[in-house]
Amino acid sequence: AWELAWGEFEEDNSPIRLSNDIPWPESGFDNNLFYLHPLMDENEQKSLLRQMKLRFHPDKFLPKYRERLKPMDQSERELMITRLHQLFNAARRANQALREDRE
Repeated sequence: AWELAWGEFEEDNSPIRLSNDIPWPESGFDNNLFYLHPLMDENEQKSLLRQMKLRFHPDKFLPKYRERLKPMDQSERELMITRLHQLFNAARRANQALREDRE
């Protein structure tokens, strides 16, 4: 469901006015953990984490959606940037935990 929402978000060119206009993953920034389904194999987990890190890295997200973000006010922009950092860091930590589990 989330991937479908993300696809629609990417195809849409309407302004992003609120942080909640962005389809955030169901898990991620609320508890700063990334949920990886236990039935996913290691390659699927690594692929998902790589995708999340690329998709939500602030240095990639902000330039990509710069024009759509113009109408966002400062407090919403700060919330969005906080969420981007939280998601990116959660994905990075989950990736690190995956590496440690293999050792």
